[in-house]
Amino acid sequence: MSNDPAFTEIELAQRWAISIKTLQRWRSENRGPRYIKLSKVVRYRLADILDYEQAQRQGEPVRDELPPLPSSA
Repeated sequence: MSNDPAFTEIELAQRWAISIKTLQRWRSENRGPRYIKLSKVVRYRLADILDYEQAQRQGEPVRDELPPLPSSA
């Protein structure tokens, strides 16, 4: 098992300034970041939080998806 940092739903709700209920609803709707659930304990790995935040960025194109520049001939 890895020692990756993980957030509780309370910590993630505070980080994003949203309610715990929102995170719970997102989980039921298969939205939001990936999470780990063991029994009743829910944890969000930091790597998954950062991946989700990156995917939600607006206004900045992802360089891999930019079309190639036209060649000057």
